[in-house]
Amino acid sequence: QGAVVARLAGGSARDVAIDAPLLLDASPSYDENTGPNGNVNNISNKNNLEGLEFAWSCMYLSAGEKFAQNCATEVFGSEAVLQGPGLAFAILTVAANVLQIGESYSVTVVVSSFSSSSSSSGGSVRSGSASVSLSATGSGAPRVAITTSPDVVKFNADADFVLDGALH
Repeated sequence: QGAVVARLAGGSARDVAIDAPLLLDASPSYDENTGPNGNVNNISNKNNLEGLEFAWSCMYLSAGEKFAQNCATEVFGSEAVLQGPGLAFAILTVAANVLQIGESYSVTVVVSSFSSSSSSSGGSVRSGSASVSLSATGSGAPRVAITTSPDVVKFNADADFVLDGALH
């Protein structure tokens, strides 16, 4: 059986300005068994999210009395639904002015795939997880985005590739 690969766009550590909404995007995640249209080599298509379920969590990383405590309610809001299937749950937005300057957070997404025989009678569940560390900075902090083509999923060590960058 192939793995469930959890990926978060934007890297594993981010400095984020508190005055702008923050998009947490796990849509690059995929199930190696299915891929879009059964083609496991083309994982850039959002169709590979079919059959996947996303569950989000948050934990404080800053030293002090909040260290390692759950921060999901404070960060995502008390009304947020943090678990469900497909693209609607693969992308999560943290509202502006929710994160606290000087605090650090760890946000984790667990991506699961349930076999067609998953039931109380003993189906299987495969999952993978990805985390990002967030450090809250003051407003006006510059934001840098570095991307590659969404079609590039593997790199050849002997070949060139293009990175695009933007400073916001």
